[in-house]
Amino acid sequence: MSALAVECQDLRFAYGATRALDGVGFATAPGRILGLLGPNGSGKSTLLQILATLRRPDAGSAQLFGHDVVRDQPAARRSLGVVFQSRGLDPLLSVEENFACSGALYGLSGAALARAIDEAVSSFSLADRRHDRVKTLSGGLARRVELAKALLHRPRLLVLDEPSTGLDPRARREFWQLVRGRVTTTGLTVIVSTHLGEEAEHCDGLVLLAQGKIVAEGSPDALKKQIAEDTLRLKSKDAEALAAALRAQRSLIASVEGDEARVVHANAAGLLVDLVQSFGDQIVSATLQRPTLEDVFVKMTGTALAAEV
Repeated sequence: MSALAVECQDLRFAYGATRALDGVGFATAPGRILGLLGPNGSGKSTLLQILATLRRPDAGSAQLFGHDVVRDQPAARRSLGVVFQSRGLDPLLSVEENFACSGALYGLSGAALARAIDEAVSSFSLADRRHDRVKTLSGGLARRVELAKALLHRPRLLVLDEPSTGLDPRARREFWQLVRGRVTTTGLTVIVSTHLGEEAEHCDGLVLLAQGKIVAEGSPDALKKQIAEDTLRLKSKDAEALAAALRAQRSLIASVEGDEARVVHANAAGLLVDLVQSFGDQIVSATLQRPTLEDVFVKMTGTALAAEV
């Protein structure tokens, strides 16, 4: 049995003349959260569909805990729990009824199904909504039910496709606390696709995808360290004049955005001290901004995460 949770080699898939995946390969060990980060059209959803055994690759291979998703599909599926971007709950059924239907699909019945439902209701703080119809739940609560449903049969791998789309910041934060809790307590492995840099920060490792190809891999911190420069945002009553002075007197590359003069520099913190001393009468406030995963993606591809690729 493979020591890897997920292993993909040279995956290729095309929709007609459009290459959705063009030689994608990566691997991750059990008990980690691996993020697929890229804009719409980068191949993330196609890749997840292949891992979830819903689509066959044109070439290459993918294995889940040593089980090939094409040749050993039943075993691969047994290891899976899936939460896709589109809602997978029946709104007219109660929370418990949705759990019962999902459990039955994975062969749970009788006392075993009842225990699984009780555990899900308890673990995900759903006791007071157990008999409520799903259509009465808020978006964040419904997403919590979907997560509990996907984990009802205790899969080893959880696949999440843009899981926090449409959630407010609090619901998004609570959702990721639940996911991380399961990873920590049960050794669950998670593969998540997202176009949100903030969401990608929750991952242990990232695969950056653009036009069906991997452009970078690494932890969020390691990827951000590839961009050496920080950004100084200097608010001023006359940002144009301040930027012009920075260019003329300090030979800095300074741009203007609204009421801010912006400077990108390898030692922005040290530079800030000098600029406050020299231009303090022109600076209302200053902000030091560290590189983000959005900055990394733009540097690697020249394309923003929100853009269509």
